[in-house]
Amino acid sequence: MSLPKRKNHQEDEVAVDVASESTKTMHLVLQHGVKEPAYSVFKVDAAAAGCRRARHLIRLRASRQGMSFVAVHSKPGSWIVGVGGVERPSTIIYDPSTHEEFQGPRPKSAGIDPVLISRSGKIYSISRRPFFKVNLDVVYVSWFQCLSFKKGPGVSFWEDLDPPPFFPARLTPRQWLNPPDICVLSYAAVGSYILLSPEHQPGGTFAYHIREETWTKIHEKNLPFLGDAVPLGGHYFASRSKSSSAMAVFYLAVDESSVPARLSVMEFTVPSEDRIPGQLLCPLGGTSFCAIDLKCSSPSSQSGMLKTAQIILTTCQMNINLTHSEAQVIVKEHRPIYRFRDQARCLASPMPVVAALHM
Repeated sequence: MSLPKRKNHQEDEVAVDVASESTKTMHLVLQHGVKEPAYSVFKVDAAAAGCRRARHLIRLRASRQGMSFVAVHSKPGSWIVGVGGVERPSTIIYDPSTHEEFQGPRPKSAGIDPVLISRSGKIYSISRRPFFKVNLDVVYVSWFQCLSFKKGPGVSFWEDLDPPPFFPARLTPRQWLNPPDICVLSYAAVGSYILLSPEHQPGGTFAYHIREETWTKIHEKNLPFLGDAVPLGGHYFASRSKSSSAMAVFYLAVDESSVPARLSVMEFTVPSEDRIPGQLLCPLGGTSFCAIDLKCSSPSSQSGMLKTAQIILTTCQMNINLTHSEAQVIVKEHRPIYRFRDQARCLASPMPVVAALHM
């Protein structure tokens, strides 16, 4: 696959409303209120000298609604990759170093908002809600795939992997008439494992070993959080608790010496005065992370979309109190507010940020 010729993309700079302490650079993917192009990439570089600014890097021309985004790193470079789509699943790749967007290999089956996990120079794509094609000639759909970036983009294709055990690989004639409704409720990448928990009953936690390429059920209960878990260093993660719906801190460790492997899980209570703000989390390295929230959600009266989005980025530092099983989260005093605007497209409402990537 040949890469496109480099084009000059002018970066639209938008001033920050409030000054703050330095935070690390991150890229935010914001969703538009139209089908195509459906997403734009913004860069937040609060560590830059002088006036701090958020930059509109690119409007992803080939993007469409229903995509998920993840950052992948390998020796050749780093990229932001979008996978999925409502009608025509596709792969788009954006290179932040050259501001180039190009089409990647088409996934065999990704669905809407697939689960994307970046590990060891590869992207693993898992259908969040596997769908079934009612076709007498098709009895199996690819729900779990990986794409390697170890030799760079454009030199690899999506590879089929064995689906999670709770995904039916084959359906009986009766199931074709009324296919099961399956959904991935929570997931995390822990060491050499990808952990998944389904929404339906009976549940449990299933682990995929990325080197051995095998699935194992390692816990009888579901993971205690919703969606993905953001790594905070070591075996600690942050996510939204199933019990309280608030952001919480979790300990996740897989004991590989046990046969089969065994998962240790612990949830730390975050005191009410230290509640983690925001709707989306982004790791910043070590035990630091950033909580992202929307400050103003006043949509246009005509379209119901946002002309501008004011995003609050709150830097947090985690400390664990093992004696009292509490997670102390130190929140920075200054919370910068960034105003995002795309001159040509309104943003989706109420929360346009779909991915926060530390690169």
